[in-house]
Amino acid sequence: MKKFFSIILFLAVMVILPKGVMAAGFKGEPQEIPMYGTVEYEYTYTDEDEGIKEWKFYLTPNKDLVSVAFRFTPQNVEIQSIEKGEGVQYTDSKDEMFLVQYPSKAKKGEKILLATIITKDDGSDGCTVLYDPQALNCSSDPIDNNYFDDQGNILTKEQQDAACSGTTNTPSDIPNTPDTGSVIPYIAIGGGLVAVVGVYLYSRRHNKVYKI
Repeated sequence: MKKFFSIILFLAVMVILPKGVMAAGFKGEPQEIPMYGTVEYEYTYTDEDEGIKEWKFYLTPNKDLVSVAFRFTPQNVEIQSIEKGEGVQYTDSKDEMFLVQYPSKAKKGEKILLATIITKDDGSDGCTVLYDPQALNCSSDPIDNNYFDDQGNILTKEQQDAACSGTTNTPSDIPNTPDTGSVIPYIAIGGGLVAVVGVYLYSRRHNKVYKI
């Protein structure tokens, strides 16, 4: 009888458990950024009870790159620390940060670590770090106190004005990082397990549990 109940319980959990919830973490789908390459990110809980996550953001360039720039914006999380990838500089503020790499290591097809970011959830839903690639050339504002051409080479303001006359650029439109703090999957799991136990007790009372 115990074996029968264990099998029922295992099957119920496998059916109810959403994809990606079995592990205490998340791996996003790779995103193609035409001006840079492919961005990948993932997080794992280092302390799930406290909502502490460790995020890693990677870039695989589609060409040799001189510079890259990303804006990271916390959403319902507090950024506690950031460990930069090799060659990376960043500036931060209360609500967001720029992460800029002058990448001696950013070669075409070579996966590089941009940053490892530690966050603490301060909400129950939508707890994430949004990333947004920044166009380097023809920006009215410098990034990390530098101006750039469309190849990521560092310019003076006068050189950029001459290179970008009559041209404007905007960051690529990248889908938001999926909500990662939802408690709905765990509620579904709990409800499913309660249902399984109920079926088992009902069957036992009516002598309809058979040995296998």
